[in-house]
Amino acid sequence: MYIGSGANMEKVRIATIGTAGVTTLSADAKKGDKTVAVAAAQGFQAGQIILIGGEKYTIASIQAVPRRGFGGFGGFGGRGGQQQPVEPDKITLTEGLKAPVASGEYLSGTGVTLGAPLTKNHGAGDAFTATVATPGRSNIQ
Repeated sequence: MYIGSGANMEKVRIATIGTAGVTTLSADAKKGDKTVAVAAAQGFQAGQIILIGGEKYTIASIQAVPRRGFGGFGGFGGRGGQQQPVEPDKITLTEGLKAPVASGEYLSGTGVTLGAPLTKNHGAGDAFTATVATPGRSNIQ
């Protein structure tokens, strides 16, 4: 795999591909909080490394994620099929937050982990490609 283009292109090895969960905080979280309220916890799992916040993000690890099914919160069932009250999803972290995070900020999976540190600077949106373009020749290998 390659990242970047032109003189800024470098070859990389993907070590792992994380889950792609993404949500937003549904309430402010204070420094030291181990539980954060989120818009939706689907797509996240215990043991997953996540990023919380915007440009000044915090790296955290998930200890527990709520599991919901039919007849649970917000589902039909129990109480004669009546709609149950919906409680906000909360993700429990292994350690307290190192900084406060405002409601509406993103919480996301880590995505792709590379096998070694990058040697060049890359901006947001730099593409990963499987082959290097070779003008005038076939790119099929």
